[in-house]
Amino acid sequence: ACGRPVAAPEAYQRTLHRFQRCAPDDPVPPTPPSELPPKLAETPPDVARVFFASRLALPMDRQPTPEEAVGILTRLVVLRSELAAGGAYIDCLDDSIEAVHRELLDRSNQNELYLTLGSIGVGAASATAQGILEVSEPDAPAAPILGITGGVAAAVLGAAAFLWPVPTVWLDHEVNVLRSVWTGEDSGGLTPFVWRLLLAPRPSSGEAPRTALKRRWEALLDGETAERRRELELLLFGDGGRYDLHALQLRETMLDHIETEVDLMNHEFQTLAELITRYLEISAAAAQPPPEPTAPT
Repeated sequence: ACGRPVAAPEAYQRTLHRFQRCAPDDPVPPTPPSELPPKLAETPPDVARVFFASRLALPMDRQPTPEEAVGILTRLVVLRSELAAGGAYIDCLDDSIEAVHRELLDRSNQNELYLTLGSIGVGAASATAQGILEVSEPDAPAAPILGITGGVAAAVLGAAAFLWPVPTVWLDHEVNVLRSVWTGEDSGGLTPFVWRLLLAPRPSSGEAPRTALKRRWEALLDGETAERRRELELLLFGDGGRYDLHALQLRETMLDHIETEVDLMNHEFQTLAELITRYLEISAAAAQPPPEPTAPT
């Protein structure tokens, strides 16, 4: 599915809309909550960040009604599907780039092997022929000429093994998730919940995941010359172009960074979902009337 990246986010949006239509009420409030309900006040700060990005509507001063509880649980299902979809999409892109990188690397190694074997073969053949001529015709001028010619040919093939052009591949980026992270502008490819979490600062580190990702990517590019860095930025964060092995490795590494961040989001969301589910169970139990006393028999 990620071979044509634009198709995946559309599918995720259709799933999101189906879930929302099934909810008794629209579970997404117009503005995100500004504080936690009192019963969730002890939520770890990084998990609370996920709550605010989720835009869950929890009653602040009363128990949720059964209809509200159903809407909250439905919203949790939608958010979990968004995280799963975002992670699967990044994983698919990463696997595709890894496959292309492996194919180019195999092709490059194969070319180098053929040229190296050719160099060895030419050198051995010329040395053998020169030896035969020197034995059969010691005074013939052909032997040293053959030796020189064979040596030159072997040297040319040996040098070609190192100077042979590195194979490249052209990649188009209809939807470029790296560009979204680099510029801070959502250009597609990431589900809304994942994007909000990328922009929301994480209290434990004091910076948003998107900021941390960009800082790591800048460190990857710092070792390049100024001209090469400009070329790589246009390639990695633009609409596509011709990739060599190094550029493919950089793109694969950056996708790995996003994938790691989404995995951490999943872990934080799972903690939040468990807390909210427990909160709803406690609320439902509190709303039950106490059992009527029975007369002793």
